[in-house]
Amino acid sequence: MRGASITRTVFRVEVVQLLRDRRAFFAAVLLPVFLYPLMLSGSDLLKNAAVGSLEERELTVLVDSGDAPPELATRLLDAVGGPATLIVNGDASSLTNQPAASFPETHRRQIEDAWRELVGDTAQAVLILEGGATATGQLRATIWYERKDESSRTLSGRLRERLQSLAEIMTVERRVDLLGADPGAALALEVHDQATAEDKGAANLARFLPIMLVFLLLGGGSFAALSIFAGEREAGTLETLLVSPANKSAVVLGKFGAVLLTGLACLVSNILGLYLAAQLGWEGLSGGGSGGISLERLAGAFVFVPACILVCAILCLACGRARSFREGQHKLLPLMLALAVPNLVVLAPGLEHNYLLALVPLTGAALSLRDALLGELTLGVTLAMILSHLAWSAFAVRQLAGLLDAERVLIGAASAEEAGNRRLASRHAQAYGFGAVLLMLGLASRLQAQDMLNGLLTTLWGMMLPLALVCLWHANRRFGPARPLDFIRSRPRIIDLFLAILIAPGLAWVIEYLVRAQEFVLPLPEAVTQNPALAQFFQSTSLGTLLFAMAVSPGIVEELLFRGAILGTLARDKKPVRAVVISSLFFSAAHASLHRLMPTFLIGSLLGTITLRSGSLWPAVVLHVTYNSWVMLLGTERLPEVLVTGWGQHLVWLALPSLFLLLRPRKPRSAN
Repeated sequence: MRGASITRTVFRVEVVQLLRDRRAFFAAVLLPVFLYPLMLSGSDLLKNAAVGSLEERELTVLVDSGDAPPELATRLLDAVGGPATLIVNGDASSLTNQPAASFPETHRRQIEDAWRELVGDTAQAVLILEGGATATGQLRATIWYERKDESSRTLSGRLRERLQSLAEIMTVERRVDLLGADPGAALALEVHDQATAEDKGAANLARFLPIMLVFLLLGGGSFAALSIFAGEREAGTLETLLVSPANKSAVVLGKFGAVLLTGLACLVSNILGLYLAAQLGWEGLSGGGSGGISLERLAGAFVFVPACILVCAILCLACGRARSFREGQHKLLPLMLALAVPNLVVLAPGLEHNYLLALVPLTGAALSLRDALLGELTLGVTLAMILSHLAWSAFAVRQLAGLLDAERVLIGAASAEEAGNRRLASRHAQAYGFGAVLLMLGLASRLQAQDMLNGLLTTLWGMMLPLALVCLWHANRRFGPARPLDFIRSRPRIIDLFLAILIAPGLAWVIEYLVRAQEFVLPLPEAVTQNPALAQFFQSTSLGTLLFAMAVSPGIVEELLFRGAILGTLARDKKPVRAVVISSLFFSAAHASLHRLMPTFLIGSLLGTITLRSGSLWPAVVLHVTYNSWVMLLGTERLPEVLVTGWGQHLVWLALPSLFLLLRPRKPRSAN
């Protein structure tokens, strides 16, 4: 009862303090109620007004039809003529006699001069009709317009739409005239969408609402989490509270409850704002019809409440580690990027919600929200999602309670400076990890798409290796002797290198079955499984080049960056498990593939654990090189037959004892 009383007291005090910051509370909670109707409905009104203004405007096209048969020219003129379009015949010879617009600059200027002289202020586009003199001759229509002029651009769009529709009709007529009825046309296909306007609006909303809500929850709850944790720590009031005899878990629950209340208020206000925007006619929710999405359908968004609880718990955990308000703000941007990724699954076409996806943080909530908006919510999967998200939230809050231990807060001056350096080094290592991921997503993937071999080598040796060296140099120079250098300099035991080699076949076998199991949830697209360019690359490249580019180079460079520089720096400040998890997340994200995310994360976790337990980077390098070589040779059918069907197939059973021996506790090496 004492703990519950403390929780209620802390909760009440924190809520009162948050309400005093009226500007932040208004921006996070109250503003969305008014902002959505004004922004979304206002944008539709402006767009409709602009479109209506252009539709009502009388636009003029200058037509030169002297080279076309009169009956065809008349038919085309009737097709392009219509509301707000005035047809004027004229002579466009001064324009057609000029060189093509793709020619040098001097010729383009001649065309521009001819255009000005031809149209002047009387027309916004020119239509030239040529050909069609014979029964089989093709009639050509050429449109000249000026893109930078809005009226000319609008008129060009109208002409293209009307002429394309006429071209389809004339093509069918010409085919019938020349060949008669098509004997192979056994099926006439018509497609009719029977979805109501509300269903269309719900489908539009389901594609972006889960992603948008995460950003809004982070924005709305961040001011509360920063104020309650980082702000109080900077002011010195948090330490005073933690040294009191009050139960620390009760204190954390009270503070978390205040942040959660803010997050829930933000969620409700945003849903209400969307509903008002729909009622005012926002096209994104009306589905193109006269009505908007119903309040009952939109109320399905409250299935996202478990995700709201988890986001608030993660916010508290992130801000609880911050030593100042500014430091807490620096954590928010990478946190937003990290929490937005699991919600991108709503963009995957045809992905069905199941029990396995329901257990994934935020992913299960996003899919449940999508199904709720579409009216396809299932009870069992939804219940699994709710329970799993509550479990994840409880885990995050429990970690926060351990983090705010008074013994870790009240440290001496010397150890405080050392701890500050470790935290700063850890943040810099994570910044380099984000840099590696952005580098792979933004530049490396394009290089490899253009030239697989050279792009891969450039990525590894030209970008990732310098990034690893700069990270190592930065950590050693600014934060004192760096543990990553100890990993690299440490001479490995020969037995450890041999055991790492024996683990590779078994690891490849486990990953293969993991990928097969993943196919039931997230099947590989045909662009990956049936890629002729990739198959041609493996067939045309020599074995030595493949081994160097796809086994040796990644094994060395990726280990130096992710296990050497990043993991080694993180291990100075964080617990081993947390350091391995963070570095493995960067490692898996850098491979820029949603389908390889889980396998590469497990491989990275194993490599990180081996590095920490062995005290050397090189067993992980050997395992990485051996694993990549085994998978590449097996996939290209270049692995010796004796290793596939002979005695070599039993090598997989050596992985478990080898892993046990490699990770076993060992005595530190003697100084001699």
